[in-house]
Amino acid sequence: MTDTKSAAKDVSLFLSYLADIKREIILFEQLFCVSDSVATLNATAPEQFKIIRKSMFVSILTRMAATLDRPEFGRRDNFSLSYLAKKYQQYMNNELNQHKVYIENRFEALGATQFRHKMIAHNDYKAVFGEEEYSHEIGEGDLPELIDSMIDYCLLLLDSIPGSEGISLQALPYELQPGKDGIELVRRLRTTIDE
Repeated sequence: MTDTKSAAKDVSLFLSYLADIKREIILFEQLFCVSDSVATLNATAPEQFKIIRKSMFVSILTRMAATLDRPEFGRRDNFSLSYLAKKYQQYMNNELNQHKVYIENRFEALGATQFRHKMIAHNDYKAVFGEEEYSHEIGEGDLPELIDSMIDYCLLLLDSIPGSEGISLQALPYELQPGKDGIELVRRLRTTIDE
């Protein structure tokens, strides 16, 4: 029998990790996917923001890929969706299994796995020297939708564990606070341009 408090702790920790990634994605999209924001960033410090954009994208993709790692590597556990599925396999049902497969397939379909392997995690010789090109199909809204699917999966998993009703989860907020987000940063940059 699974200790529901232990399961709630695992799910809370994983949800906090997902929330942190989601907040980074929201900031990324506010800064680099909104035409007014891009224009402001280009008018202030385009080269610096190009580096920040790439760094944030690499961070987001690396962290999302980690959530989809296999349950263990060598003797050590990977805190991932697969880890949670393995640890709580007795509560896995068809809906949870399908949800997990959807998430994994969606990440793969976006080209994120291959792009991460060839361009971020390793210096693939042919990719570095332009002999082969690796791209992704990630568009605005794709990554928040994927993170939301992961959050739903975690909540469904916890709901499938007997005795979990009424358990409160301790997780980070999923959204950036208004006035402390990318929109506010762009607004402040815009005021320095206008001065």
